[in-house]
Amino acid sequence: MIIGNKEEFAVQIENPKSERTKIALWINNLRIGNYIEEEYSKIVYNQLYRLTNLKIDKYTGDFNLISVDLLIRDEETIENQIILSLGESFDDFCIRIMFAEQKIYFFWKLNDKPFGGYDAYDKKYKNRTFKKEISWFEYELVLKEFIKSIS
Repeated sequence: MIIGNKEEFAVQIENPKSERTKIALWINNLRIGNYIEEEYSKIVYNQLYRLTNLKIDKYTGDFNLISVDLLIRDEETIENQIILSLGESFDDFCIRIMFAEQKIYFFWKLNDKPFGGYDAYDKKYKNRTFKKEISWFEYELVLKEFIKSIS
C-alpha cells in the first residue's frame, strides 16, 4: 500500500494491520529503506509524527548555500538539523531533516556499502546526496492517512 505521492512524499507499507511489517519512504520517486526487514509501524509513524511537534528553531539561511555533503557527514554539525532514525530497514541511509517556514527539508544519501539492493541508486545516483522540500500540508496529510491505516 502506498500512502501519498511517490514523486513528493509517500509511505509504503506492506501490511498496515500488522504490528510489524515492511515499510519504506518514497521521496522524489526514490525509495528510502530496504523494504526487506520488518519494522514496528507505530514506531516509524511516531518518529515521523514527532517532527511535527519539535520546538526547534527554523533554519533562516539559504538552503541553496548549504553544502549537502557537509550536512550528511556524521563528524560535522550544521545548526538546526535533525538526524532521522526510523529502524533497521533504514540503516543503509543517512537522513537529515531541517525546517523552514511551512516546509520540511529532507536530505538523504545511500551509504557507501549498503546491505539492501537499491538498483535505482546503483545505476543512476551512486554516491549522490539528495534534497527535497516538502510542504507541511503534504507531509501532515500523509501522516494522517498513515495513522488511519495502522490503527
